[in-house]
Amino acid sequence: MMADCPKPPKDLQALEHAGERVVIASFYGANRGARLADAQRRVFERFGWPINQVEVEFPRCTHGFAVDRFLTELGGDYDYFMLFDIDAVPLRSDFVNVAIDKIRDQRTVFGPAQQSNHIVVNDSVNHLYAGPSAFAISRKMYEALGRPTFDGTARSDCAEEITWRAEEQGYTVCLIFPAHVHERRWQLGNGHAFGIGTTYGDLVFHAFLPGNPTNERLFIEQCERLLAHPTADRLEPRLIA
Repeated sequence: MMADCPKPPKDLQALEHAGERVVIASFYGANRGARLADAQRRVFERFGWPINQVEVEFPRCTHGFAVDRFLTELGGDYDYFMLFDIDAVPLRSDFVNVAIDKIRDQRTVFGPAQQSNHIVVNDSVNHLYAGPSAFAISRKMYEALGRPTFDGTARSDCAEEITWRAEEQGYTVCLIFPAHVHERRWQLGNGHAFGIGTTYGDLVFHAFLPGNPTNERLFIEQCERLLAHPTADRLEPRLIA
């Protein structure tokens, strides 16, 4: 499976943040992701951040294996890694600062609260994890965890294995919970839910199920609103190739 997954683009870009190298990436299917990728890219450009959007030939390569291949090829050439789903965007121009502040201790994984309600572990589906729609981790922590796969396992959906490892090894999992859900679909436990058009705190918007034309429109409309009403405190980072 790994051999079928694309390598990072040759023109890979990173963001220099306080002397450290931040790599941001998203992955999308060639069959349906072009409009989503364009909308996402324009939001990231407006905030001044480079995002490496990688086209993947699904299902020959899974989302998780594509991320694994990407990070394998990067090796040690980054300090922090941020992963976005192709139908997710930050809502604030200081998102990168917020995320790095959370993970700078090299012992914290950061992301939106998600739950794989179809995977049963110890007779329960209740396991919250940092989802891949706006995920952030330091290289040192990822390596200390043993470079766990982003692909699904017997107990994990995409990226969930990292939260399992973090919990088992005494690391911190910092989650962003939904502030608003356009259409509630899936349980997070304790009365919380996520679903179509979920706004996590005031930090991230994730459309979910982007193959649905209605959800695609929802995402593109959110991006257009961000582009029409940008925040004033736009970051001015220095881009490095």
